[in-house]
Amino acid sequence: MAKGYANVSVADIVAAAGIARDVFYEHFSDKQDAFLEAQSYSTQDILDACAAAYFAEQDWPERVWSGLRTLVAIIVSHPSLSHLRLVECYAAGPTAIRRAEEITRSFTIFLEEGYRYRPEAHRLPRLCSQAITGAIFEVIYRHVARDGLAALSRQLPLLVYIAIAPFTGRDDAIAMVTEMTRGHATVGGS
Repeated sequence: MAKGYANVSVADIVAAAGIARDVFYEHFSDKQDAFLEAQSYSTQDILDACAAAYFAEQDWPERVWSGLRTLVAIIVSHPSLSHLRLVECYAAGPTAIRRAEEITRSFTIFLEEGYRYRPEAHRLPRLCSQAITGAIFEVIYRHVARDGLAALSRQLPLLVYIAIAPFTGRDDAIAMVTEMTRGHATVGGS
């Protein structure tokens, strides 16, 4: 995280890990191979945690709030891993970028109920889900890249608005996010 992918060497990695160079090469063919393995680390755990939070709620907008709150909490509590997965992937080459995009697209599953939320929503193109998750992850990326993780939790209402507004309509999304913000501020925070 300190040097960035482009400037770190295998010597830096083995020194930080406290292992011999030959041990590194027993597990990885090169620095990119190590990066790709680290990038894949805990992807399923993150999705599982978000899904558990999502399905713990009854109403779809509340589900989105809960899932995004969990995602943001994971990102904030693991700054190095978040930086690796969301920022350094762009320096690590096409495979790392493709994996990052696949991870982002996997979060579109949490928007599926939105297409049934109101009659007008079913007419939205399915590409809408990818645009929404792209916008959400862009906001998150900017906080992670600029070392602004402390402020990321305060962005939860914005992230939820981005997620639900195309499906609920602007005015209803504003009202729902306002209500959820109030409700969660009084019951255990965001």
